[in-house]
Amino acid sequence: DRLGRLAVVVALVLGVGSAVVSPLFRTASFGDGSLYLFAALTPNPWDTVWFNFPLRASVFALEILPTWLTVRITGDAEAGAIVYSLIRGSWPLLTLLATMAIEERGAVLSRAAAFSIVVAALPTTFFPTEIFLTHTLFWPFLAALVRRSEPSAMLVGVLALPLAFTHEAGLLLVASACVWSAVVRQPPRIQAVLGAVIVAWFAVRHLAPPPTAEMAHAMAGNRVTFLLPKGLLNRVSIA
Repeated sequence: DRLGRLAVVVALVLGVGSAVVSPLFRTASFGDGSLYLFAALTPNPWDTVWFNFPLRASVFALEILPTWLTVRITGDAEAGAIVYSLIRGSWPLLTLLATMAIEERGAVLSRAAAFSIVVAALPTTFFPTEIFLTHTLFWPFLAALVRRSEPSAMLVGVLALPLAFTHEAGLLLVASACVWSAVVRQPPRIQAVLGAVIVAWFAVRHLAPPPTAEMAHAMAGNRVTFLLPKGLLNRVSIA
């Protein structure tokens, strides 16, 4: 019990630190983040870059669009870069706070979320990628789904939809949740909501395929990289 409480405290402190460090040192501008920030600073980020990634539209809506709106309103690219970095750096803190708010009284899911933030999320903070948002949305989604009392189908659906459209890993999580829900005999409307999200994902995949053969090949290889352990085997995570 003490270890679990300590994990939450550590994750909260590091989450605040991440939200402060990211805009100060622009850690979100490394790796994929530089491409995302470039897109957000153009007049039309969707047509410039993001039409290639319609199945990851949640990242566009939650990260790129607010940055783009900031630049359009202020006329200051620097302000947009700060907003983008702040959003990126705040995800670990926000996911823990959201999980704590949604989980039932007496539940310990937030402790598992805290452990995941410290071990998995924060060590990958300095390589911004879509799956970072997948991790962010997963824990609140899980908290809404596994309540001992009857879960809210609306809340489950509201969280499942953006989760599925973060990365192919998000769809895998939603599909697994749908199977689990059926196995434990939750109300059928929970499976119906999750099934509708899965159908929507495949509809977008069919209606908006990769625009070129080269992009299709790159995306096919990119889908499975999250399964490789080398992404987490670094000095920070080992420490």
